[in-house]
Amino acid sequence: MKKLFCLFFALLLPAFFSCKLIDDGKGTLVVRNEVGDTNTVISEVYVKVKGSSGYNRVFTGSIKNDRSHFIELEPDYYSVKIVATTTAPGTLISTSKEYTTGLNYKEIKKDKFVTVIFADDGSEKGIYFD
Repeated sequence: MKKLFCLFFALLLPAFFSCKLIDDGKGTLVVRNEVGDTNTVISEVYVKVKGSSGYNRVFTGSIKNDRSHFIELEPDYYSVKIVATTTAPGTLISTSKEYTTGLNYKEIKKDKFVTVIFADDGSEKGIYFD
């Protein structure tokens, strides 16, 4: 029994310490959905490096209302574009709309967080850097 415990401990110990001991040199983009509508989710996230010609998709999935998603990126200046999908209540009909920070770029630094928030100010929906 003692040998079994030692073997189990020896196998579990490396898994426990493998969380994030290696510095990968990346920063984190936090995408937050605060639109206040349970029928609207963020379905795609794109980033554009300042000076580049187009956006690159970095997330596909579903970020529901009052939820966040963390995306690791190389340090640089980024603009963000999201695709928000709204499903009509009680139906399978959905519409998608793109929102962007436009020419507003934010620097993502090594081991730091930058938050972009999708929200509704009462008159219209949009995204902005926090």
